[in-house]
Amino acid sequence: MTKKLSILAATVLASATLISCGGGDAITPGGSLFTNAPSTVTLNPGAEVSYRLNGGSPLYSASSGNNTIVTARVVGGELILTGVSVGSTSVSIVDTQGSKITLTVAVGGSGTGGPLFTNAPSAVVLDAASSATYSLGGGRPPYSAVSGNTNVVKATVDTDKLTLTAMSPGDTSIAVSDAAGAKVNVNVTISAQGVGAPISLTPASLEVGNCTTRIPFLFSGGIPPYTVLSSDNFDVPVSSPISLGDGRFYFFADVHWPYPIINNLPPFRSNQTLTVLDSQSRTAVAIVSTPEPTSACPSNPLLTISPESANFRMSQNLAFQVSGGPATRSAPTVTFADAGVAEVVAVTVDPAIAITVRACGAEGSNTAICPVRRSTLMTVATSDGQRATVVINVLPQP
Repeated sequence: MTKKLSILAATVLASATLISCGGGDAITPGGSLFTNAPSTVTLNPGAEVSYRLNGGSPLYSASSGNNTIVTARVVGGELILTGVSVGSTSVSIVDTQGSKITLTVAVGGSGTGGPLFTNAPSAVVLDAASSATYSLGGGRPPYSAVSGNTNVVKATVDTDKLTLTAMSPGDTSIAVSDAAGAKVNVNVTISAQGVGAPISLTPASLEVGNCTTRIPFLFSGGIPPYTVLSSDNFDVPVSSPISLGDGRFYFFADVHWPYPIINNLPPFRSNQTLTVLDSQSRTAVAIVSTPEPTSACPSNPLLTISPESANFRMSQNLAFQVSGGPATRSAPTVTFADAGVAEVVAVTVDPAIAITVRACGAEGSNTAICPVRRSTLMTVATSDGQRATVVINVLPQP
């Protein structure tokens, strides 16, 4: 009897050295904590990968050095990594005895591996004292950029954005590299001060209802820096100019009817002048005309669109969620500042308003061929006069 009990105890003890792992391979305690993940893991935004954990002293835990780049979690004996946005960070795996493994995780750009690329043209021309920002993607982040002559142009990289800042007239090249050593060269010419084209501002005139808000204006030309002015910054305030990334800028104007509503008087309108001023004192103007209202504006929730900006792949469909506006949902009006960059393919109103947009495509695709400029503003207007605008960029094929 004693011999049988000894054999049974030995069997139980041997079985206890293996701990079940949710239907996967068993975890074997003891020895060094280890994983079959490489020391450097590369994945794309939105992608998920898993690796085995074993040894050490279960249970295991994992933490990301930056959850906005990659998230890490442990399920049983599996380490699961999920790419969130472009960048590089570390992930630590720890067992109950404090043993640790640290991995480097690089998340690629724009949801793609493939070759390193930028949407900057192969030859960039900038005016003196100006700057331009372009997208980076593909390859293996993190990215870096080196200017051939920092006296002519400086190059900086912020995650997946390349910014070129003109310093003085001249020519040079920018070498963009990824972590694997792949390179893309961009030639840059800085023009002499004062050769910028005249400022072009659109729309040049616009009549809007008194309840209209967030009216976008687009301009190009001139020499930065720019200043945007309103003839009445209390009733029609304007925002600071924002780069669209292709040499153009945009700003918003908000309309507030400045007078009380008085019945039995001849109708009149409020006219305000918006002015874009560049560093050479050149100007362009737009006129905003607001007819006298016949009733007060409805007090509806502020119209918003999510996401506020989006990078598309050629021919890609993306959905924008619309909130706020009138309580009774109806299809909003959607317009684009540039024809051919994107188009609306579907609008749904239940259970919430959603707008599906398709980007232009390459030659031979089933969508419209992309124009030279692949950035635009999409404006959504609801029946209560509210407007909201998002920025759309169509990235080149890697």
